[in-house]
Amino acid sequence: MQTKLTERESDVAVRLSKGMSKQDIAEDLSISIYTVARHIANIKLRMNFKHTYQIIAYFNGKS
Repeated sequence: MQTKLTERESDVAVRLSKGMSKQDIAEDLSISIYTVARHIANIKLRMNFKHTYQIIAYFNGKS
């Protein structure tokens, strides 16, 4: 899948794939939990995913 994510979206996706919660990601990146949720929603749209677990599976397969 050749979908271009922003650097921040990639940061969020990688952390999700490592099992971090939205709250943990927010604290790690010094952003609000609402911003994390927005990034996840954007990733789903860009990658045509319906579920967060699809992001996790995709990025776990890349590492």
